[in-house]
Amino acid sequence: MNDLTCNSICRLFCCPPVPSKIAAKLAFMPPPASYEFLTSTENGENKMSFTYASFLKENFMNFVPDNIEVTTASTRRGNKIAILYMQNNPSTKLTFLLSHGNAVDLGLMVNFMYELGTKLDVNMMCYDYSGYGVSSGRPLEKNLYADAECALDVLR
Repeated sequence: MNDLTCNSICRLFCCPPVPSKIAAKLAFMPPPASYEFLTSTENGENKMSFTYASFLKENFMNFVPDNIEVTTASTRRGNKIAILYMQNNPSTKLTFLLSHGNAVDLGLMVNFMYELGTKLDVNMMCYDYSGYGVSSGRPLEKNLYADAECALDVLR
């Protein structure tokens, strides 16, 4: 919240005055999608790949590690979430499942995931919450639990 006006305070707490709605307005601040999943066909199979959104490519984000796999998965609440898997060490069975902060999406986490996975010598997996990046749905507390559960199921 950059400017805290009387109008913005009223919208936050009074429209509607439901605690879960207030929490969602305060807790979830999805940025504009910083990435896209591109679909191509190889040997008759659809394959998804990761690319940064054009506004980031033009400015500063060009690093995309070779060891990235991307997919989407459906949650029990009917949303599709974006999932990014980074295989830093093919010989390890350890994978760090990362739930990112409230004001970033997968695209903004790639460099961090790469650095952390390399330093810890583990594979990394991160997912976008409903309403973030290319994930469908709205960023709500109920969806957050379903998103985390879905990501863990994909990892298993």
